[in-house]
Parts: sequence; structure tokens; C-alpha cells
Amino acid sequence: PAIREPASVPGSAVFIGNSFFYYNNGITTHVRGILRGMPQPPAWRDTLIGIGGSGFDWHDIESYFRPNAIASYSFDARNDIVFPNIVGTDAMRYLVRPGLVTFGAAFALAGLLLWWAYRRHGAWAPVLMVALLAVGSSWSAQRSILTRTDDLEATGVSVDYVREAGGTLIGFDEGVRNDRSYYYLRYRLHPVALVRFDISSPDAVIPAAYSCLYGFPNKPPRGGEWRIVADEIPLRRVLWQRVGTDRC
Repeated sequence: PAIREPASVPGSAVFIGNSFFYYNNGITTHVRGILRGMPQPPAWRDTLIGIGGSGFDWHDIESYFRPNAIASYSFDARNDIVFPNIVGTDAMRYLVRPGLVTFGAAFALAGLLLWWAYRRHGAWAPVLMVALLAVGSSWSAQRSILTRTDDLEATGVSVDYVREAGGTLIGFDEGVRNDRSYYYLRYRLHPVALVRFDISSPDAVIPAAYSCLYGFPNKPPRGGEWRIVADEIPLRRVLWQRVGTDRC
């Protein structure tokens, strides 16, 4: 299909993720190809930051945007680049279940079955191999990627409470650096603002504008009295609300 001219195109983007972003010549190659196909190709710069097999929480996101860091070079005068767009992909951790030994035995058994099918039925062996791979991939995903997503989707209790309470501003305890639940919760709460800062250390200072804070059940917010109004049991997170307030 023809590539349409968008209303506006940002000048740069950073892609943060794992091998899904850098295999097959990298996602930046394909994005540049799409932009070159536009009627008036825009000026464009991009950077790919990938860690093989990583989750989004492996990346120290804040450090990527410190001065003279990512996309800055001693021989390039254009070191004032900014990234208005961040594109990220998350992990496939614990992909092999229930273990390498058991998984190896399953592959050995599948190999024997394919050998038998080839000896007896010839051309049916590739068909059987594709079927076995499809079943194995689905089985593995159900016990790794999909269950991890199920845990994140358990944040619905807090989301429902904030929306019912007419929330507009929520604090997020930064006790876990690059906590994966932060990115998911920020997506689910949009357009409600979710801001990370220290809410539970002895030196924490919580602005009066915040009446709801997302944090840990064993680390109540500092300053004033707080009560738990939503409990995310699978993630061991809770939503705290300042006593005496009726909305977030």
C-alpha cells in the first residue's frame, strides 16, 4: 500500500529492548525504509539499545538520557539529540519450562518419533515435525510469556479504584529500579499521570498534591496517615490513599 504523509514526524527515536529488535537487520533498518518511502522523507536519527534475552527491567532507562551519553560522539557536533519517542520490547524470561533436562528428553523423544515417521511414511515426517513444533511452542509460551503477562494484568484492582475515584495524579514508589509494573500501570492508567519518586524511605518527602501512591504493602508512605485501598496480590503491590481524602 502507498505510504501516506503523516501530520507530523518526530526527528528521532530510541528503540530499547532485546534481540527481537536487532535480528533481521534490526528494526531501525525497516523504520528507515518506511520513512524513505514517504513522498517527502523527513530528517531522521535513531538509536537501538538491545540486550539479548533481556526484559525491559534489565535496562537502566534513566541513565540512557544523561548528558553526553547515548547517541553522542566526540566527532559529531550534533550531540544535542533528543528522543521524543521511546519504543520498547519486553522479555521472554523463563522460556524453557520445566527445565533443560526434561526439555532435552522431550526433544530426544520427538526426534525418535520423527525418525520412525520418516522410515514408515516418508513425506509425512515434515508435517509431523511442524505439528510438534507448534504444540511445543504453545505449551512453552503458556508457561512463560503468557503467565508473566497475566501477573501484570493483575494490576486491574488499582486501575479500577483510581478510575472510580476520579484520579488524575498517582505516585509510584521507585523502590525497584525500572520496575516492569510501572510501565504497564502507566499504560493502563493513561491519561492519569503516574510519577515515580521516593515515597517510603526515611528521607521521603511526599508533595501534598498526591493522595494516592502505588507501592509495597510492607513499606507505607512517609508523612501523615495512609490506608491500603487496593491490593495487587500476585505482584505484591498495593495502592495507598491518604487518610481523610476521597479521591486520587
